[in-house]
Amino acid sequence: MVLSNLPEEIQVDIFIKLPVKSILACRCVCRVWHSLIGKHNFVKTHLDHAIRNPKLMLQSVGFKKFTGSMFRSIDYVIEDMSSTSPTECASDGAIPVGYLIRDMLNDSLDIRILGSCNGLICMALNLYKDICIWNPSTGEYKKMQTPFCDPLISPLSLMQDEFGFCYDCIGDDYKLVRISYKGSSDQVNVYSLGSKSWKRIQNPNHFMIFTSKINTVHFLNGALHWIGFNNISTMCSRVVISFDASTQRFVDILFPKEAQLSYIRDCLGVLEDRLSLGIYHNQCIDVWLMQDYGVTESWSKRFSFSTTNIVMSHLKFLWSFKNGELLIKNGSDNLLYDPKNEKFKVLKIQGMDDIDMQRSVLLNYVESLVSPNSID
Repeated sequence: MVLSNLPEEIQVDIFIKLPVKSILACRCVCRVWHSLIGKHNFVKTHLDHAIRNPKLMLQSVGFKKFTGSMFRSIDYVIEDMSSTSPTECASDGAIPVGYLIRDMLNDSLDIRILGSCNGLICMALNLYKDICIWNPSTGEYKKMQTPFCDPLISPLSLMQDEFGFCYDCIGDDYKLVRISYKGSSDQVNVYSLGSKSWKRIQNPNHFMIFTSKINTVHFLNGALHWIGFNNISTMCSRVVISFDASTQRFVDILFPKEAQLSYIRDCLGVLEDRLSLGIYHNQCIDVWLMQDYGVTESWSKRFSFSTTNIVMSHLKFLWSFKNGELLIKNGSDNLLYDPKNEKFKVLKIQGMDDIDMQRSVLLNYVESLVSPNSID
């Protein structure tokens, strides 16, 4: 039976399981497939499926030698990793990602990732003079008029701020959120890519904990999240600050009760499609997952390991595999933690020998068909 003769819902079920490059090739086969794959509902259905299988994007910020590709895509496939020694394992490698935005760069090759959402990566180029929304899976990109046109805002001050990129599902709008520390509280400004306008959101009761300065803001369940202090009482308490992209309201998510008095070097992330929180204490790290979003009592300790044999530096939890192992970025190393044997291995990825991992940026993204040119 010819595939195009099958019911449309069966065709959709087949297409959404394909990689984006294969789907784009199928779109060129016939008018029927071109129309089907171009439908808004298909793009959304494919995105919902792809979110379950994210990839890792690596941006080479500092080169040991320039190789012609500043971005690499890495699959989270544990079967591709083979043991090379008791302390090392290897992955088949990172795939260079071609991009067209090179023509938009000046000699500094300055690219700063501001956030990722729905397969789109928001970047500031040339010391924030340009903003670009890029889909690395389709290669599409859109140059935006820089929202940082105020002459009083210097590139240096922007480098000291944190950013988040999110999608407002109610207003069907993408938003860039800038978080600045101003004295005793944060100043949060939201730029709507739809209306091309800024709005300052009052946030008098919080201030952010600026940690690694690299991707400390995370998008999940329609909201951006970062670690901060609630200073509404005489005793500041650490909380996860949630900022809803649609309502533009702040909500405090409390830490696990057992973690309230632990050491301040915490790290926030997303594991298993849940908020994750790493708590340092007594040369140990506990990794907590929020099983029921927004419910403090649902924090559950997922991992716990000693740090006596490793030097911790800008820790970031990347992925939890089905076999129970945890992938961690720790400074210049990618570590694979085996909770059964309570051991770490350094993950060596082929094709990355030329990269200065200490200065490189890693973030999760998903393959999607969402077009940056659909953003008004």
